[in-house]
Amino acid sequence: PAIQRREAAAVLKTVLSLAVLALLGGCRSLGPVYHRPALEIPAEHRDAAPAGTVSGADQAWWQVFADPALERLVREALANNQDLNLAAARVEETRAYVGLARSEGRPTVDLGLDLSRARLSDSGSGTALSDRIFTSHQAALGASWELDLWGRIRRSTEAAWADYIGSEEGRRAVLVALIGDVAQAYLELLALDWQLAITQSTVETRRSTRDLFQRRLDGGVGSELEVTRAAGDLAGVEADVPVFLSLISQKEHAICLLLGRMPGPIERGVALDVERSAPQVPAGLPSTLLERRPDVRAAEQALRASVARVGVAKADYLPRVSLTAALGLESLDLASLGSGDAAFWSLGAGLLAPLFSGGRLEANEQAAWAVVKQNEAAWKKAAQSAFRDVADALTVLRRSREVSILQAAQVTSRRRSLELATKRFVGELASYFEVLDAQRELFPSELLLASAKRNELLAVVRLYRALGGGWDADAPSASACERALPAQPAVPLAK
Repeated sequence: PAIQRREAAAVLKTVLSLAVLALLGGCRSLGPVYHRPALEIPAEHRDAAPAGTVSGADQAWWQVFADPALERLVREALANNQDLNLAAARVEETRAYVGLARSEGRPTVDLGLDLSRARLSDSGSGTALSDRIFTSHQAALGASWELDLWGRIRRSTEAAWADYIGSEEGRRAVLVALIGDVAQAYLELLALDWQLAITQSTVETRRSTRDLFQRRLDGGVGSELEVTRAAGDLAGVEADVPVFLSLISQKEHAICLLLGRMPGPIERGVALDVERSAPQVPAGLPSTLLERRPDVRAAEQALRASVARVGVAKADYLPRVSLTAALGLESLDLASLGSGDAAFWSLGAGLLAPLFSGGRLEANEQAAWAVVKQNEAAWKKAAQSAFRDVADALTVLRRSREVSILQAAQVTSRRRSLELATKRFVGELASYFEVLDAQRELFPSELLLASAKRNELLAVVRLYRALGGGWDADAPSASACERALPAQPAVPLAK
């Protein structure tokens, strides 16, 4: 008993010493600590109204069109779109890798059961044959724990965290693109409906004109030239009807793919007519754009992960210290396996230090720094592209509104011209060719007005996408990664 108490005290002392060493080892992490690189940010967006703190990206932006059908389509796409499901699965994968990285810094315990039967060689000893055949039984618990003295595991965990947050931002980017694609396709579908209605109305007008000339010819007061010209105009417009019908079907099928359903019809809501105006969209402060755009945030997390992996590369130069322990039972006789004499235990510590790697460690660190430079350049480019996207969208929105207003004025003028030409024809002050000319001018103008109104609304969609709107803020953010890691003074991102 006295010997056992001394052994237990020695074991306890060893365990406590190693635990203190493990705690001390977690206080130091090698390598640079991430901080956002400096970037020149404009005071306001070009072609934007005076900057304000409110941004149109703050609301569920498909609702600005006040179209219940569009909102239902968006919700269906969010529930069933396969690209979004794929992005969500990537998030789950990277989240699992966080747990995998963390597990490297935690003890592992294994249970081993072993039953073996062996026979010694005939020339190995002079004992009888029966003494050279034996059976061994063993049951043991084994434990091991790598002490993170230099922060290698902590840096690896930090990189995994950044990858996870980056994948979540990637999911948000897919979500923003998906909502934008649904809204864009839906508005294009409404424009095609409008153009089809214009074409069908023009067909009826041209058919009435042809019939009128045919009656005049049959009555002996007209000419065949009038009939053939009217018939040619009618056929030309009628040829546009199947074109628009085909385009409408293709657009419906494209929307169905976004919704995750088989090809079929798409419900419509508010029609795209002349009276429908595009909503006003505040751009907000340029300084907040980097926090809104998911693609920029994903690029920043890639940069953060690469900085953390520089620390992993630096820690590889230093020794790795591991603790091991074993506790179990071993006996040649199964019946005596549970007796006290069969018990055994062991405690140990191991050190693995690189002495010569042939340049592998140095090359690994150089590669890690090169990845940091690449990701820093990629983040800056993504940020600059974000500001360009907003500036382009604001310019397109302003100019498309101007085009829409001017095109509406042209349609109004040409409708008035048709009205006057018709009155002159009825009063026998002019031939019907003036009416035909007015009809020919009105039809393309109405089609262009539908396109102009579509482009104006699509510019709103483009601006919302450029602002990074249309996604929820319930998912983890980059700050979650920072809170999960210890604070350390920032250092420049350079060797």
